[in-house]
Amino acid sequence: MADQKKSETTKQPSGPRMGPGGRAGLVEKPKN
Repeated sequence: MADQKKSETTKQPSGPRMGPGGRAGLVEKPKN
């Protein structure tokens, strides 16, 4: 379940659930 949530957060950084996974995605998006 954690893998699926991480994948969704990485694809949708600006999702409705801004948890630990969303934060990493947001930081990884602009950094790339």
